[in-house]
Amino acid sequence: MLASLSEVKVAPGDVEQYVEMRRRHINPALVEQPGFRGSTLLRADSQPNSAEVVFALFNFWADEASAKAWATAPRHDEVSEYVIPLVRSITSQRYELVENASATAGDEHRARVARISVQQVKADRVQEYLDYRRSAIHPSMARADGFVAAWVLRDVTDPARFAIYLRWASARAGEDYFHSPHHLGEITDRVKALLEGSLTTNRYEIVAV
Repeated sequence: MLASLSEVKVAPGDVEQYVEMRRRHINPALVEQPGFRGSTLLRADSQPNSAEVVFALFNFWADEASAKAWATAPRHDEVSEYVIPLVRSITSQRYELVENASATAGDEHRARVARISVQQVKADRVQEYLDYRRSAIHPSMARADGFVAAWVLRDVTDPARFAIYLRWASARAGEDYFHSPHHLGEITDRVKALLEGSLTTNRYEIVAV
């Protein structure tokens, strides 16, 4: 599965209309498009600039061909007119789901909050990183109350760069897990040893569209 992840910035006064236009026009058109697998709109918890509101937008596709077909479809241009005037800026990156390193527990509709962590892994330790997520990190999360999903998304342009997309039933459930001694100790230390640079995470509220 291909994931298109976009950072979208909207003026505060346009947020309500932007969400409504996605709900009424964009998403219904996407559902009709062959190869479309779903869309999620996330509002960032941290908004450092009072003049804009930052969203993360996921569109999921069966494959690259499906995503490209939508980008050039007449319907795409038609419905985009509803949101283009409301968007101050948008930047996008594509990822592929690493299915055998990802985990989903139960009904995804339970998710209310999300985290996205972009991690640059040391080139010679990518397989070790994926194995550790599969064998230790995600099973540990799956035992936690409120865990919904942990998806490993690989950058299509860099095989050692990953976006880790986590979903929880509540902010409290996520915080309880990430502040647990096991995660703060063994897991965090091991992951940091596998990465180039620092580990940063952005938190989001899932917006109903």
